[in-house]
Amino acid sequence: MHQPLPAPWDTYALDSDEVKNAYQYFTMQMVDFFQPDYLVIGIEVNLLLNNAPELWPRYVALHQFAFDALKVSYPALPISVSIVSNAFFPDSSPESKLEDQLAGLSDLAPFLDVV
Repeated sequence: MHQPLPAPWDTYALDSDEVKNAYQYFTMQMVDFFQPDYLVIGIEVNLLLNNAPELWPRYVALHQFAFDALKVSYPALPISVSIVSNAFFPDSSPESKLEDQLAGLSDLAPFLDVV
């Protein structure tokens, strides 16, 4: 369920130091608690390219920050994201632009262990 963020979080950019540090802390707490075999740090991330493409560079910066920090503490932990695959098939997802989807995946590729 979508709920508005409380102040001051409602004013922070996705790639602000506050958000990046909070997300890094959260992901590390989850790894320490659950001891996963792999970690997905973003769910259906490529939908952002359809719904708010202007936020994509900020998301990539947040993702890179989290990936880099996690790799320092957990170098063997495979890290990935989930994507909506039909966004790569124009007949299935006419609102998606294949070129944008491929570029977005390319942006994230250096910061993914598994696709």
